[in-house]
Amino acid sequence: MKVSAGLVDKVIDFVLAETGLKAIVCDTTGTVIAAAEKERIGSVHSGACRILFDGSSEVVITPEEEIASGGVVRVGVNLPIVYEEKIVGTFGIAGEPDLVRSVARISSGLIRDALDAEKKNRHIAEQAAILQKEKACADAVIDSIPGMLYLYDAQGRLVRW
Repeated sequence: MKVSAGLVDKVIDFVLAETGLKAIVCDTTGTVIAAAEKERIGSVHSGACRILFDGSSEVVITPEEEIASGGVVRVGVNLPIVYEEKIVGTFGIAGEPDLVRSVARISSGLIRDALDAEKKNRHIAEQAAILQKEKACADAVIDSIPGMLYLYDAQGRLVRW
């Protein structure tokens, strides 16, 4: 499952609206795909890369790293977004690490839940399409039968004629 900007924008907007904290989401290349500060989209985030390529379970960006990066990265916490036992991206949030860590964990979980809901909705749509095709086939077969055909349900109600 791939993390898409459309999926995570709502989480980022929610975090900003409710907490005033700015967040980013990176894809599996470490590229920012969604951000409270839109100008950050498209940049590669070093904290995300450390999670994705070095196996870190959490990356804390220090004030020194923020200064050294020229503001490309911000003081805060970055966590992996794990879905079906795979890292599918990262979630980062700017702020004092001890204060924002729990928001980052909750946000990562919200994204995981959104990925799960998206997968279920796609499955439901696929099943609905299959049922629609099966119904069309059954209708064609019934419509091709010469003569009169009456179909009743188990309670004796007329279903088709």
